[in-house]
Amino acid sequence: MKTRNLLQMIALLLLVAVSAALSYNPILQGTKLGLDLQGGLHVVLQAVEGPEEGVTQREMEQVKAIMEQRINGLGVEEPLIQIQGQDRLIIELAGIDDPDRAIELIGRTAMLTFRTEAGEVVVEGQDLRQAREQIVPGGTEAIVTLSFNPEGTRKFAEATRANLNRTIGIYLDDDLLQNPVVRSVIVNGEAQITGYESLEEARRIALLLNSGALPVKLDMIEKRTVGPSLGADSLSKSQSAALIGLGLVIAFMILYYRVPGFIATVSLALYAVIVMGILALLNATLTLPGIFGLLLSVGMAVDANIIIYERIKEEIRQGKSLRASIEGGFNRAFRAILDANVTTLIIIIILYFLTSGLIRGFAITLGLGILASMFTAITFTRWMLRSTAGSGLFKDLRYYGAQEGHQNLERFSQINLMVKRKTWYGFSALLIVPAILSLLLQGLNFGIDFTGGSMMQVKFERATTVEEVRTVLGQHDLATATIQESNDNDFIIRTKVLEHEERIEVLNSLRSQIAPLEVQRDELVGPVIGKELAINALLALAAAAVFMIGYITIRFEFKFAVAAISALLHDVLIVVGIFSLFQIEVTTAFVAAILTVIGYSINDTIIIFDRIRENYGKMKKKGDIEEMVNRSLWETMTRSVNTALTVIFVLVALLFWGGETTKDLALAILIGVTVGVYSSIFHASPIWLDLKIWEKAQRRKRNTNTEAA
Repeated sequence: MKTRNLLQMIALLLLVAVSAALSYNPILQGTKLGLDLQGGLHVVLQAVEGPEEGVTQREMEQVKAIMEQRINGLGVEEPLIQIQGQDRLIIELAGIDDPDRAIELIGRTAMLTFRTEAGEVVVEGQDLRQAREQIVPGGTEAIVTLSFNPEGTRKFAEATRANLNRTIGIYLDDDLLQNPVVRSVIVNGEAQITGYESLEEARRIALLLNSGALPVKLDMIEKRTVGPSLGADSLSKSQSAALIGLGLVIAFMILYYRVPGFIATVSLALYAVIVMGILALLNATLTLPGIFGLLLSVGMAVDANIIIYERIKEEIRQGKSLRASIEGGFNRAFRAILDANVTTLIIIIILYFLTSGLIRGFAITLGLGILASMFTAITFTRWMLRSTAGSGLFKDLRYYGAQEGHQNLERFSQINLMVKRKTWYGFSALLIVPAILSLLLQGLNFGIDFTGGSMMQVKFERATTVEEVRTVLGQHDLATATIQESNDNDFIIRTKVLEHEERIEVLNSLRSQIAPLEVQRDELVGPVIGKELAINALLALAAAAVFMIGYITIRFEFKFAVAAISALLHDVLIVVGIFSLFQIEVTTAFVAAILTVIGYSINDTIIIFDRIRENYGKMKKKGDIEEMVNRSLWETMTRSVNTALTVIFVLVALLFWGGETTKDLALAILIGVTVGVYSSIFHASPIWLDLKIWEKAQRRKRNTNTEAA
């Protein structure tokens, strides 16, 4: 039996090692890097409705076809051009060398012309009434039919008469779309172009030909450009932060949990292979927030292992055998793991549907990470622990840290945390009141994501001062722009919305009057996008609160839900208040951070509530509820602190060694995680206790009144 388990343990270790080794290169090659990691351009175009009718789906398809035709000439690999909703077009060009040229092409009005072999323009776009694809009646050949207006009919008749048996090229802008041969003189204003392999190909040409007849006005409501050097720097820093964060988590788990900690490390390796493999199979694009989500999920991934290990230690303390303790630990931990992760996944789903772009990528990777961590903890970790116990190699309970933990628990549980709950309420008030005052007096420092505007991050080739930059901006009526000095010779400039030509003029002035520069980031957010983001942020927070109340009420009881929501408001107010107090810029990433904080905080609170519910059910006398809550807190204290530490290790690595664009995100979550641990223990639990005591007092009062009557 021991030999079999030993072989099974070795086989599992080899399986993970071989899987990681064999999948390393395929995963790296199959994972695409986002714009923020390799540089590129992201543009959102809004179609403007005419005075009589809205924008049609065919018009949007026509615009999409035109943009595809233009961008194909830029030589960009795998450009993303897709219709969003009813009237928006998203364009993403990764690794583009000249984003300014792309913006000029995107913003240019389409020009359709018919030209002779000598280059003479004989018919223009406004002369074409309609182009439509169809299948030849009674056949299978796809064709495009052309219909001209009266003026176009006259011009086209003259052109076909003069160019019989020669070609008349059809051009969109300066790109040749078709070069059909004139087989006959066409005098009725109706023509056909043949030679298409499919109806879809004919449809694409028809859409392009209609660009001259059905123009759609487009407004650029969002633009984000990342330079290649900034993208490479962000990728390099993310890799460094990942190595440091993972190293700290692995070291902590092995030092504290010993044999189970080593198994958790192996489980993390399998978890990484699964998550990255899924992303590669889905052909997902990995972004900086996506990497952030992956690393954060690593910190959270060990949470399930920690819950299981703490339960196993409790089983060992009760005198059970190692194998029985492992089975009992897993069985008792499952409900807590399920409830905690479901509540976090609810937040992630809200993030996915109420955000877009990079933050949606953050939600996807974080969600995949949580699901993968649940799978590896419940299946692989269990197999490994069973095999380890069965092998007989690690029978000494010191390898599991059970005895030391028991001594600490018995010593610390004598400290009654709940008897001092008014003190904890007072401490929370000391944190919340300044936050509320700051929000009322100076509000939040909203970034251009919410207010709209332009932002440029430039790097000069020589040392430059803020005053020099402001002087040049003043020449363009931008003296009130916000200028922030970043790293060496790096400046972040925030202004009102600048048109493309205005932006080029400003950059040229900075180059000529100060020094040559590199544009590392360039963003434009219109007021429409900013308003939508603000509304979606409020909807996300409201939806999170409603779903949390509903789920906790169903799984626990309403008093637990009230206590949990109170703790969440406590955490959110403190994080938002700190950002208000120090006027740290608030972007869409901040909304993601707040929702992540809510997810983490509710996760921790659920674990404690699960233990309170379990111990409350075991109480023979329901009078000493305060002692029961205190005992439950101390029984889950190690899990709360250790899980927080593993997340904090990752966040600190991202904060100090990660890219600039995720530092505020890391800071917000770091504050939230720290406050969340406090609120779960010293805020949510006392509130539930006071609600329970109040409920009992009301019941006694009703019983007394009934007896008196």
